[in-house]
Amino acid sequence: MRDNSDRQRNNLFGNVGYSPDTDVSLGLTFSLAKGEYGKPSGTLNEPFDPFASPPKYERIDDFNNRSIQLAGDYQASKNFSVRGWVFLNQTNQEDTMYDNKNFDSFNLIAGSFQEKIRTRVSGATLQPKYDMEDFGVITCSFSAERDKWENTGELTMAADTYSEVDESKALRICSGSMEYEVSPMKNLGVVAGYGRFRQTRESRNEHAFNALYGVFYDILVDTRLKASFKKNVRFPTLSDLYDPSKGNPDLETERAYTYEAGIEQKLPLKGMLSLNGFFTRARNLIQNDQASGQNMNLAEMNFAGFEVTAAAVPVDKLQIQASYTFLHSHDKSREGREQQQYTPRDKVVMEAKYDFDFGLTPFVSVQYVGNQYFYTKNSITPVQRMKLNDYTLVSMKLSQRFLSGRASIYAGAKNIFDENYETSYGFPQAGRFCYGGAEWSF
Repeated sequence: MRDNSDRQRNNLFGNVGYSPDTDVSLGLTFSLAKGEYGKPSGTLNEPFDPFASPPKYERIDDFNNRSIQLAGDYQASKNFSVRGWVFLNQTNQEDTMYDNKNFDSFNLIAGSFQEKIRTRVSGATLQPKYDMEDFGVITCSFSAERDKWENTGELTMAADTYSEVDESKALRICSGSMEYEVSPMKNLGVVAGYGRFRQTRESRNEHAFNALYGVFYDILVDTRLKASFKKNVRFPTLSDLYDPSKGNPDLETERAYTYEAGIEQKLPLKGMLSLNGFFTRARNLIQNDQASGQNMNLAEMNFAGFEVTAAAVPVDKLQIQASYTFLHSHDKSREGREQQQYTPRDKVVMEAKYDFDFGLTPFVSVQYVGNQYFYTKNSITPVQRMKLNDYTLVSMKLSQRFLSGRASIYAGAKNIFDENYETSYGFPQAGRFCYGGAEWSF
């Protein structure tokens, strides 16, 4: 039990589909959510701890969210189809940064606040696709989005001294992209894609492009070689830019360049073995600064590693899968640092499930995470490094189907052995979590 760690959320979700004929499909999705939650601060709040973040006492005292999306798919001819969707998402919340651990005032310390925040995100996407059969497939995408942020309330400047907050920010994102897939030979596949993106906001206009080039070749019937290059961009979101406790309106666009190569091999017992290596160079990576609590851009980060995945069905209805990921990160944005903070070097995941004839399905998962590091605050020199404890999590779920699969009941537990672990220094994660429920489709 941790102070300010409570969370309450009530959801209503609906999805309706309609097909007036075989060439047209329509779908309407909506959701409502309401609740409140706390943002627990670190448990190590010693003022002279060089690794610990300063304590914050923040709560979302109330929030409500409404979203709706209308989607459609039209098969105009044998070779040409179009799909698209429009959406609207609106959230209102009351965000308070208290000045003490009792959560009863915000008037004593500069930086405390009590604010009402409203966000509204709307947009539309259209994706035409043309299949040229032996000459490949061309897919295009055109989208436009408008995001708006409104913030009112009071910000404490000094003891019993306030500044009225009344802000309204907006940004727009437009994009256009095209992807071409073709198989010039029986065992060869090629894909190439390009996209242009633009974000317009108050402090700056950002232009960027994405690119994708990939190829695979089946050297044997059961053996595939593959390689790809990707350039991805990510614009800062409303929360990244304007969140009252961590936002930074001067953030720049993330850019990442990724090279991948791998091999896939089919095995007996419906098995598959794959090995993939990768290298990523990221610039202006958006990350929350441990010392100030504000979002910031990291000048350059490099990631290199590989992943091995194996899957098999040793006996009928038993599925087993295991993977190992090795990730080496290099933080080139700050002198004295090696790895990126809280990025595990080693990760092992093993999963298994069995489908009994009478509808029972047990599922078990084991996850090991090791070799994560973190550093002293930015203001402390020379930089020092510490290692988080490695941990292993075991989870299990049992589900039973009825009525030809139209109904089911389930129960499960995450972190069965109540492992005491952290993913950030001074921020312990949840212990054993048990859940259960029922589903019925009609």
